Parts: sequence; C-alpha cells; structure tokens
Amino acid sequence: RAGGGVGLRPPECHFCQACCRSVGGISLTPAASPCIITSRQIAMSDADLLFDGEWIDDALDREMTLPEVLPENLKTWRRDGGVDLATGKDVEHAAFVACCIATEKATEQSRLLALERHKGWSMGQQVGIVKALHHRFRFDAVTVESNQYQAMFANHFRFDEAELVPVQSYFTSGETKVDVALGLPALAIEFEHRRWKIPYGNAHTRRTVEPLIEELRLYPTPGPDYDCLMSLFFAREGRRRAFHAAAQAPVDIAVINL
Repeated sequence: RAGGGVGLRPPECHFCQACCRSVGGISLTPAASPCIITSRQIAMSDADLLFDGEWIDDALDREMTLPEVLPENLKTWRRDGGVDLATGKDVEHAAFVACCIATEKATEQSRLLALERHKGWSMGQQVGIVKALHHRFRFDAVTVESNQYQAMFANHFRFDEAELVPVQSYFTSGETKVDVALGLPALAIEFEHRRWKIPYGNAHTRRTVEPLIEELRLYPTPGPDYDCLMSLFFAREGRRRAFHAAAQAPVDIAVINL
C-alpha cells in the first residue's frame, strides 16, 4: 500500500517487495519484473492483502440477516446478480457461486442480499439457482464471465418463456482484474469507503457468508479459487455499468427467457 491506499501486486511480480511503484496513492507493479521468485515460496503479509481487515469488519452488519424475499425498503434499489460458473473437466470439484446485491443509486451503498455456493452441481442445477434467485429478488441484470460455458449457460434459459432476465457477459483478463478503475482494486476502494454491508446477524447468515469473508481476508494469497469474491465482483461490475455508462467496457447483453 502507498499513502493509505489499496495495494495489489499482479502475478508477474509474484508478490516481491522489491519492484513496487506508486501511482496516485495506489501501489502497482510494472508489467515487466526481474523477479523470478514464485509466489508460493513467499508467505503473504498483511501489507500484500488487497482488502484491509478493518474494512471487512466494518462491512459486517450484525443486526442484518440475509432476506428470503426482497425487503420493501429495497424495492427502489438496483439489484444485480453475479455468477461464477463451475465449468470444465473439474466441474465435480469446482464451486459454483451466485450472489445478489442491492445498491442505492444516490449513495452507491451496496448490500449483499443472497449468496449461493455449491460444489459438484450440473449446469442445469446452476441455472436452477439463478432462476430461484431471480424469482426472489428480480434482477436488473445478471453478469457472467464471458467464455464458452457462459453461452451454454445462457442457452439453458431460452426455452422457458415464463419471464425474462437480462444476462450480460463480462470479458475478464489478468489486466482487467487488477485495473484500479474497473477491477478488484476498485471494489476494495469501495470497502475502504464503507460502501458495502454484508449481513452477519444470525447463525445461518454467518455460515452462508463466511466463505466470502474468508476470501476477502485472504486475497490475493495464492491457493484459494476466490469463487465468492469473483461472483461479488461480477455483480458489482453490472452495477457499475448501469450507473456509469460512459465508462463501460465492451459488453454483450442478451435478454434471456427464464
């Protein structure tokens, strides 16, 4: 970190302490690094973590629980979904995560409404979770990482004409994830400015959100898959696009039949 800002060293630097530079209070790493030490050889220190523990603690609302349906006071807030699909050959062991967030446009304060995390689920089961969340919270948009599986995911919705949900794809790369304006550092800055609330008010809620909390506390320590964090990031990206259209990255948007 530099000057109280957010620090993130991308994989090229392997979390080396020797080649960090500061731009506008944000610690970044040059694209080319002479460092040849692998990241797994160096333990992560607090200075290397993207989300400060105090920011995370302040986001936890011990009076708030995850709702079963959309609360009346949030019906005017924007609702975004983020989906991190479990795909590929390791689908039996990969985690599928879907979340829903609500954001008040005037303040851009966001609140987590739901978090679903499951392992070993088929594509059909993953689609079913998104359908269920949409019935509960009525997404304004659902953002999914753009790849061949996203197209397969979208196709599952096309044969049920009961209702519509906007599904949009997000093109990710190593560069976009560490971008100060668009990537995970931007999400961390929102936590630093106390723009997030994560319900933590009862045992069920705490069990549900704990995987996300753990990932926030660890990122970018090598090892975890960070499925919950990426789901939250995708939901946040959907909200960012809606509120800041001029700054949008290229996006494919399709209205998908549920």
